[in-house]
Amino acid sequence: MAQSSRVFRPPPPPPRAKKVLDVEKFYAGIDYYPHGGQRKLHSHRERFKVLSCGRRWGKSTSGPHDKVIEMLKTKPTMGWIVAPTYDLGEKEFRVFWSILVDKLQVPIDRGKTFNSLRTKDFRITTAWGSSVEVRSAEHPESLVGEGLDWVIMAEAAKLKLSHWQKYIRPTLSDKRGGAIFVSTPEGYNWFYDIFQQGQNQDEFSEWWSYRSPTWENDIIFPGHEQDPEMLAVKAELSQEVYDQEYGALFTSFAGRIYSEFDEGYHIIPEHKFQFNPEWENWLTFDFGFRNPFACLNIQVDPEDNIYIWDEYYERNKPTPDHARNLKSHIQWRVDGGFHDPAGPDQAASITQIFRDQVEYHNPYLANFNMNPSNNEWKSGVERVKEWLKLRPVGDGTDRVKPKLFVVSSCTNTLREFNTYRVKEESEKMMEAKDPREEPRKKDDHAMDALRYFVVGKFGMQTHYSSSY
Repeated sequence: MAQSSRVFRPPPPPPRAKKVLDVEKFYAGIDYYPHGGQRKLHSHRERFKVLSCGRRWGKSTSGPHDKVIEMLKTKPTMGWIVAPTYDLGEKEFRVFWSILVDKLQVPIDRGKTFNSLRTKDFRITTAWGSSVEVRSAEHPESLVGEGLDWVIMAEAAKLKLSHWQKYIRPTLSDKRGGAIFVSTPEGYNWFYDIFQQGQNQDEFSEWWSYRSPTWENDIIFPGHEQDPEMLAVKAELSQEVYDQEYGALFTSFAGRIYSEFDEGYHIIPEHKFQFNPEWENWLTFDFGFRNPFACLNIQVDPEDNIYIWDEYYERNKPTPDHARNLKSHIQWRVDGGFHDPAGPDQAASITQIFRDQVEYHNPYLANFNMNPSNNEWKSGVERVKEWLKLRPVGDGTDRVKPKLFVVSSCTNTLREFNTYRVKEESEKMMEAKDPREEPRKKDDHAMDALRYFVVGKFGMQTHYSSSY
């Protein structure tokens, strides 16, 4: 038998296992021992990470330690530290310099590495081409550049939305780069908005956010919130300042109308709320065109607890378009609606389109009826406050709860609860208004719709005892 001419070849060796960096060991090697809040940042791999942190939390060290690993990869990467000023950006840069140059002593390209506060030039370039540099929002033209692999938005709450949307976000698209936003909050600005995105991962899957108060830094404050230094600070500051600067809470200071609103009591996570077809369900409207057209879905249980569980919040459309959008969207029980008495034409238009069986039949809206509400602002606000106030649960404990709840997916309603404010005296004087309490005509559309509902459904007379 003739032998085969094929030459036997041994099978190729199995591929070498890809080395996985032991992050804990790496951090210990550079004398970095993250506290609990910092560990959460480093453990999450979402593309955009937002941390609302208190003072003395360790903001300037957390971002660099998270991104320095990117600079050590064999494939060169490019990253920026974007800060309100070069001085603030230099804090994060010093951490990179300490790790890369002082501790690891990585080979660097001396011709492309600078560390000068005098010339405002902060840049490290490794021998294999990875780089990090500081860019200042004081000079927006410097924020235009080539594609980035990552960016740290230092003290993000002090930056502007345009810095992110107009300049930085486009630089991340080519390489699908990521960003870290670490900041102490400053009211309900754009930093609050992106924080909320990170809380709604069903809709914003690439975002993650976390609130970490100062006392999570148990290295500096081993007693946590009961640490003697924290107790001393709390005694010296107003509650609102303490909540924002150390508790990392989003607060609105002067003139907040619904100061009773507390995210810890009034918000229900979306996954914990389920529509109950046995409860009443109402629609309530605040009409608008350039200003938002707001419609809230509100369920009321047998104990008259209010649940704002869905919202429609759109602008720059005529009323019939809004009505058709809502008609195609609603697939649940509706008992009727309430609206601003100053908008009878809009109410009639919505009612007609909801009831129209020719264009599109929606059995839930076939008998829909709209009711004008009372528009007396101050009395209406006081009625809403009755449902916001905390009252004893009545189980023999110290537990309290309100009678009004908002599902977490209603992001515009939540934002307005926190930003709805009375006019400042200077605004009233400029408009030659009677300086009695009145609202600013901003961030009030869901709030107006809610007020129309409470007054329309329950009337103007006090419904519950105020002696809680």
